[in-house]
Amino acid sequence: MICLTTAVDQVTIHARRITTQTNHEFDRTTGVERDPEGILCKIDSVAPLPPEIHEIFLGLDHRYRTSTDPERTKLTDAEKRAIMFIASYYPENII
Repeated sequence: MICLTTAVDQVTIHARRITTQTNHEFDRTTGVERDPEGILCKIDSVAPLPPEIHEIFLGLDHRYRTSTDPERTKLTDAEKRAIMFIASYYPENII
């Protein structure tokens, strides 16, 4: 799941999942979140994205956050390339 960090405090990393716009809270020490159903999620990479890829994900997040149009889920060619990029980038840059 691709998330944007929205805040960091003494104990928690607050993040928003781009595709679902759900908010998540990860333990700052362990990088782990246990959701209400007991499913464990873990931060596995915090590698910064190249600026052009980062901008694409910010745009995608904005579209998912501000639009209710069912067509908003259709990816542009640039968004598809960005997703393909992170498919190998993050596994190569694990914490």
